[in-house]
Amino acid sequence: ALSSLRSLGMRSKLSADGVIDIARSIESMARSCATDQSDPNMQHVIRSRAKSLLHFIDAEGTIGSLLTEAKISHGDSSVDELVDHDNPFLKDLNEISWLPVEFHVNVSDSNLEPPRQKRELSHIGIAAPRTTRPKQDEWICSSMMEILSTTIRSETLQKCFCWHLPLPATVVAAQLLALAKMNDTFNNPQVFRQTLATVIPRCYDLLSNHFTTASSIETEKVLMVLQDQAWIWVGDNFVAAQMMAFEAPENARPFLYSVTQELLCFENLLRLCGVRDQFSAGDFVQLSLSLSNKLGSRPASPKQLDLAVFIARYLSRLSPEELLSVNKEQLFLPSRECTMHLAKTMTFDDAPWLSAIVSGKGSQH
Repeated sequence: ALSSLRSLGMRSKLSADGVIDIARSIESMARSCATDQSDPNMQHVIRSRAKSLLHFIDAEGTIGSLLTEAKISHGDSSVDELVDHDNPFLKDLNEISWLPVEFHVNVSDSNLEPPRQKRELSHIGIAAPRTTRPKQDEWICSSMMEILSTTIRSETLQKCFCWHLPLPATVVAAQLLALAKMNDTFNNPQVFRQTLATVIPRCYDLLSNHFTTASSIETEKVLMVLQDQAWIWVGDNFVAAQMMAFEAPENARPFLYSVTQELLCFENLLRLCGVRDQFSAGDFVQLSLSLSNKLGSRPASPKQLDLAVFIARYLSRLSPEELLSVNKEQLFLPSRECTMHLAKTMTFDDAPWLSAIVSGKGSQH
């Protein structure tokens, strides 16, 4: 640690108050640099000082000594709980922006980085510990939190920063939305999907664990983040919960989706977030409308035609009472030319010899 001390111009022994003073000076320099960028080397100087301070605190036994000193100086001589987040020293250490963090970078085909947003002093490469997480968490929180640009060895220091605790579920939920947005814009899907293969299960596992112990208020906060948003990974894109059911026709994609085998282990999470057992009649009516809008005047492909026929057969099995709830103004069915038409404008050709007579009076199926 001595080399770090010398680079900061410190004596061989540094007090808890001295650590806070240096942390404040790093934040002050970063804020000045954010408004005055005349010195291109200043960012490097700030980050170098931040890394030196972190390496000093992370040295074996240092954080323990600082915490003990801070507790005694504030009249607390107990050693039962060394990491006390009510301690003024630890409060300041977590609130001040002094940690070296990853820069916001532009993602390219050859440079896959998790989604990040510029916040506070992150464009300088500095952030507060309370808004930062270690490198191993970056793919599950980078859109909402800063990522440490180096490593921390001290378990005590990690506890000081609360990194031993699970991430807030709202952060994980927001990260899923950021990943979905990134999926729509990243031009190398194979590389991205390989990363998601390990990231997505971890996110879902964190959400599942959260819901098992969360209060109704905490649960509602997460559900509000995910409501009507695409966050469920189906292998090639993200979909919203209302587009998925545990039973669905396979050829309904990309309009409706069935829960995949890989997602069945998260059944409780999916149900809690609104995934149903089956789709309703109204869903299939909307599906026919979506299919019609997609096709326009073009004929349906064999797969699309199978889907349209499935919809017609499904709706034909409904009882008269159930049919009353169906919005027939949005129901489209295929004609014999495989084009989609509003159902109420069509006639059923059960007498082919009459086709010529009714020709021009509506589409036939």
